[in-house]
Amino acid sequence: MPYLNKISVMGNLGKTPELRFFADGTPTTTISIAYSENWKDSKSGDARESTEWFTAILYRKQAELVCQHMQKGDCIQVHGKLRSRTYQKDTETIRVFEIIVDQLEMIRTKKQTEAKEEAQ
Repeated sequence: MPYLNKISVMGNLGKTPELRFFADGTPTTTISIAYSENWKDSKSGDARESTEWFTAILYRKQAELVCQHMQKGDCIQVHGKLRSRTYQKDTETIRVFEIIVDQLEMIRTKKQTEAKEEAQ
């Protein structure tokens, strides 16, 4: 039986990415992506918003490109597989889920927006 592990998320970067390197020289970065959903409360009519945060890990050229061209607040779409891992914090075992990115799209960057405004 075939199995599938695929996730796609589009949202804004929660902080400016920073490039790091493994001991073998492989570049990597970890990014936080905020996905927000807006709706109107059916009972009160008030506007509501919910934000989910996703952690995504990029390697090699993708990591370099994101660190060179993107900053906090820029919009990105990533596609990849979901991976979980656990770690110990004091006496508690913490489980986290991360997206291992295999494709990305830079949807909107502050640099692109500024260049368009200067051209007008």
